[in-house]
Amino acid sequence: MADESVDCSSSLRVATVRLAEVFQQCPEVVQCKAQVEKQTLALKDDVRAKAVAEKKAEIIGMNDEAKRLIVAYQKLAVKDDKAPESQNLREYRKRRNLAESQLQALKLEFEEFQKEQQQEINREMAKTYRAVLNRLTALVSDYAREQGFDVVYDVSGKSHVGLPVLLYAKPGLTTDVTEAIQALVRKPAAEMPKENPAPAEEASAGPEKN
Repeated sequence: MADESVDCSSSLRVATVRLAEVFQQCPEVVQCKAQVEKQTLALKDDVRAKAVAEKKAEIIGMNDEAKRLIVAYQKLAVKDDKAPESQNLREYRKRRNLAESQLQALKLEFEEFQKEQQQEINREMAKTYRAVLNRLTALVSDYAREQGFDVVYDVSGKSHVGLPVLLYAKPGLTTDVTEAIQALVRKPAAEMPKENPAPAEEASAGPEKN
């Protein structure tokens, strides 16, 4: 029986691209990462964070006072609750408990604020990343059509078993277009090729009626 398999190697043009590398070098991604880092650092300088730090310092500063009051109380021959040493120690404990309660409230307020801000930062980052990935997909597709490629593989990714998506390609069979895509990504928007819009009459015209 004749072998009916078809050899497509002579006609099929295959390209590869390291899309993760292109993605990381996209101006939008670089700018987004810098902005995220700036916003994250700003959270640490927020007035709420400073209030927490100040209250912690206040409580730490009370430790010396506690030692002094405890020593004075222990020196009493008779532990009298009405003695000044006893009253001072009680007052200190009240102030200490109040300060620790205030610290917990400040920490909770800051943590909630930080969580909300971080969620907003993550949302904006995800939005930017999605837009960049959509743009890269369109760029690769347009470039492949213009250059006559039939298939483009992203060789930066891995399969669900942890192996590269493209395990092997015969030398000379594939063309790496990573640098070409990087060059397109670096072009200002004004220099990017634009699709020709359909004429107004064609765009607005509906199906002809008999």
